Amino acid sequence: MKVSKSNHFLRNCISIFLGGVGSQSIYLLMSNYATLYFTDFLGISAGTAGIVFLLSRIWDAVNDPMCGIIIERSNPRFGKVQTFMFLGGSIAAVSLVLLFTNPGLYGAGNVIWGAFTYNLLGMSYTAVTVSVLLQMARGTDTAAGRINLSISYSLACSLAGIVLSVIVTQLLTVFSAENAERGYQITAIVCALMAMLFIAVSSFLFKDLQSEQLAASGVKESKPKAMDMIKAVFKVPSFLIMLLAPCLVSIGAGVGLSGMLYYLTYCLGKPEYMAYVLPAAYVGTLLGSASAGFFIRFGKNRMVLVSILSVTAASVLRLALGDSTPAVLTVLYGLLALSTGWMQAYLNPCLIDCADYAEYKTGIKCQGLALTGFSLANKMSVGLGSAILGFGMELGGYVGTAKEQTQKAIDMIHFLQFWPTIILSVAGAVLMLFYRLDEKTMENVRMKLTERRTGITE
Repeated sequence: MKVSKSNHFLRNCISIFLGGVGSQSIYLLMSNYATLYFTDFLGISAGTAGIVFLLSRIWDAVNDPMCGIIIERSNPRFGKVQTFMFLGGSIAAVSLVLLFTNPGLYGAGNVIWGAFTYNLLGMSYTAVTVSVLLQMARGTDTAAGRINLSISYSLACSLAGIVLSVIVTQLLTVFSAENAERGYQITAIVCALMAMLFIAVSSFLFKDLQSEQLAASGVKESKPKAMDMIKAVFKVPSFLIMLLAPCLVSIGAGVGLSGMLYYLTYCLGKPEYMAYVLPAAYVGTLLGSASAGFFIRFGKNRMVLVSILSVTAASVLRLALGDSTPAVLTVLYGLLALSTGWMQAYLNPCLIDCADYAEYKTGIKCQGLALTGFSLANKMSVGLGSAILGFGMELGGYVGTAKEQTQKAIDMIHFLQFWPTIILSVAGAVLMLFYRLDEKTMENVRMKLTERRTGITE
């Protein structure tokens, strides 16, 4: 199978890989440690933190599509992908450091500070993520090429996660020995510098195939209206399914991930197991991403469904076996992560298919808007997952400053570790049964779009 007609495909594979490493340098710290920093260092109650995360996700529902629309409508001198990736990365790097900095305020002041820095980071992270993901759509024009770019991105996130989980753990251990707050700030600075380095190189390397095609044919890239893009993409029922199903799974998994340290500490009495969980998560995702290419023939949408069912199975097994040993916990959490790796590899090509089908039917380009579905799913997993965790722990009576927790609080932590993931992944699997864009249909759609965009009939 021909992968791409572009002479820059290998270069773009490297570019999107580096972009994935850069975005993961931001995401790991934000997703795994923000909740704990809010409750235990800024002194924000679990319930208030939950409200902050919930309101942030409501804003994301507006901000993420808005970001996609702005990127799609723009035509900056240095390229829409390159420009928004670099600018978004610069703001995200600063925001990450601010998020893990205690300004010395009290009460409502810390809540406002936490909400502001968290949302500033979320907005800039969206610009980075959507720009990196647009490389899949604009860096090649074939299905196999897009899947390969998606796999390169997923591999980057997995490898970076493995390395960064070790680095972050060591940095926090070393620099938090005397001053825990300072340890988090130094760790954030290191992650921010790494993120900016990889994002800058990625934005320099990327070559835009769509821009090359349009330049060669003398056709100027269109700037569709925001409302036209929204109408176009929402005319494709499969887009709503591909947006909601992974979001549900991500939210459920996000509750478990955000509450993992609490679960290990209070339910198992083994907080040191976090050293097994994070590597298992990233090794599993790495194996899932690396093996995704072997299943292309089964179809992208079918593999998304299989991955969701596998998440459900892994969670049920963890609940049944009780994470009785480090080996059991590591293997089963690795299986859940393996499934996530499959889903990540196939999700973005499916979202691009939805955007291409919308353009085919309406003539309106909306790739940037459609790809915000991935960013939204990621941040939903962090934000709504943390919000559900915060509300649940507040209901259970968790007190961050208490030396010991009540049995009711411990039981709630245990419940939140498993059941949201199981329930929401089952709901996501049911939704995927109604996805309808098969590869045969999309092959014809992509051919027609290339002819329409360039005026060239092959």
